Amino acid sequence: MLLPQQCCSRCQLQATQKIITATAGTLYSAEVKIAGKAGQLNARYKITEASKGNINRIHMTAEL
Repeated sequence: MLLPQQCCSRCQLQATQKIITATAGTLYSAEVKIAGKAGQLNARYKITEASKGNINRIHMTAEL
């Protein structure tokens, strides 16, 4: 198995990506949390997943 530094530039990029998550009652509130976390890190974000749980909570994941 190759380690990221032994593979390709795409693997190196993926190895440095950061994932953040948030849970809230609405999509808007979850994105506000994501934006706040990204802002604290002075980073852009891309939402990669959002789902509604069985207790009316939204779980959102984003890549920085």
